[in-house]
Formats: sequence, structure tokens, C-alpha cells
Amino acid sequence: MIKYAYMKGDMQMNTRDLAYFAALTRLKSYTAVAHEFHVSQPTITYAVRRLEAELDVQLIQRDQSHRQLELTAAGAQFAVHCQRIITELQIVQREIAALKTPQIKMGLPPIIGNYFFPHLAPKLVAENLLSRLQLDESGSARLLKSLEAGALDLAMLGSLEPLTAPDLDAALLATHHYRILVSHDHPLAKKKEVAFKELQDEPFLLLNEGFMHPQAFQTLCNLNHIQPHIMLQTSDIDLIKQLVSQNAGISFLTETALTPHDDLVALPLSDPEQPLFLISIAKRHDHLLTPEQKKLAALFKDSF
Repeated sequence: MIKYAYMKGDMQMNTRDLAYFAALTRLKSYTAVAHEFHVSQPTITYAVRRLEAELDVQLIQRDQSHRQLELTAAGAQFAVHCQRIITELQIVQREIAALKTPQIKMGLPPIIGNYFFPHLAPKLVAENLLSRLQLDESGSARLLKSLEAGALDLAMLGSLEPLTAPDLDAALLATHHYRILVSHDHPLAKKKEVAFKELQDEPFLLLNEGFMHPQAFQTLCNLNHIQPHIMLQTSDIDLIKQLVSQNAGISFLTETALTPHDDLVALPLSDPEQPLFLISIAKRHDHLLTPEQKKLAALFKDSF
């Protein structure tokens, strides 16, 4: 728990009081908040009163008849800023703690990692960086949330559009296409390309919502006014490829995920309008990279 005070002008607030209030807006119960923090219920009550006195406004609307807890308009507004303050302080704690350890927390989606990491590994070893990497190999959608929350120092990310959020610094490194994967025995295997509209009756094996693929897939569905059957969604890329090779269904994957060893047919889409798989390296705008992190980022950029 953060124990220091948040100060602005003549205002001083104990961050523990802020944490109590944030929990109160979430749980809607003094008793539940007291139980979560292992304190007495009056402790929570006094914390809210201190905040109300500091702000000179009522934050909680107390309805004794219905025993309901509701935020006033001021309380709802304060709750938004309260959570932001707590989140920022948590990020500060993690970043300062990270300076005490040589580990670099890096987000690397398996699709992007498998594509170029084997070629980059010798350079990382030569720069004494490989042993310092603490990798999170989730999909890009999850890694973006982790990066924004301050849980990662850097992340390689796949996206459908350039990453332009004001709280991120991102550099676009590559643009790849999506492919339709079929087995050699599938009737589509003889084609040189395929229009997405032709695939309405095909069963699809897709990556799950932790990846960008479901968004790209749905974009194509919307553009073509069709909704093919999704037979399976998983985070296991190898399982998808194996099932496709057994003709259990077809798949939709970025070309980044394909290797020369895949015994599959990868068909380009002939659609004039289609989503792309953008590969970027990103950090939070307010995160100051250490010399080692800067060196790591430069190596990743130079690998494309």
C-alpha cells in the first residue's frame, strides 16, 4: 500500500484514504471495504470524512432508508481522478523498483517473437541483454493493456492501425498482410488467392481475443456482410496449424505467424479493402528508458 501523501497546491491527501474511497466506489459497501483492507468500518468512514473536509464537498449520498450508498455528482467526478492518482502512484513504485533490478520487462507476442527473435537472439547475447529479459508472451491486445498499466518497460505490438495514443511512444517497424490458411487437401488449395466473401460457409479456427486477429476477422466480416462459423478460438497457434493441416477447418493468420516449415497453403486475400497487421515497438510516453532499455529498443528496431 502506498503510504505517502498526494499534494497539490494547498491540498494534501493521504493516499490510503484515496485507496479506501476508490474501493468504496467499486464495492458500494463500507463493510466490504473494511474487510478488503483488514481495518475497522469507522476507519473507512473517517477516511471519507477527511476527503470531504479537504475538498469541502459531499462525496457520498447516504440513504439510510434503503441502506444504499450512492456517489454525489462531485463524488463521481472525484472517483475518476482518484483512480488515476492511485494508478500513477503504483506505476511510479514499479518503475523505481525496476531501477534496482537488471531485469527488463518486455512484451513480445508469440507471433512476432517467432518471426524474428531467433535472428535477434545472438545480438542480445553479445550485448549481454538476453539474460536480462523478462518476457511476457501474451497476445498484442493484452500486452497493450499491460504496457499502459506500467507492468512492462517495452512491448512489441501488433495492431490494425498505427498506435497514436497520447500516452504512448510508438515506432512502426513493419506492415504485414493476413492470409487464409488451408490444408493441401482443401478445395481452396488450388487457388492463387481468395475473396473473403467466398468463405461464408467455411468453419474457422481462430486465435482468441488476446490477439488482434479477431478484430481483423470481424472487420472483414463487416465489410463483406457475412459471418462465417467460428469453430474454435484458442491462444495456441501450433494447435490451429495442426488442425488446419488435418483439414478440420481453415484459419485466418497474419503472414508473420507463418514459417517455411508449415505444411499448409497460405492464400492471399483478393479483397481491395482489407485490414493489415502493423508491427510496432512501444513504451509509455512518461517512462524514461534506462541505457540498457534504449540499447534493447535499438536492436529490435534494427532487426526489421
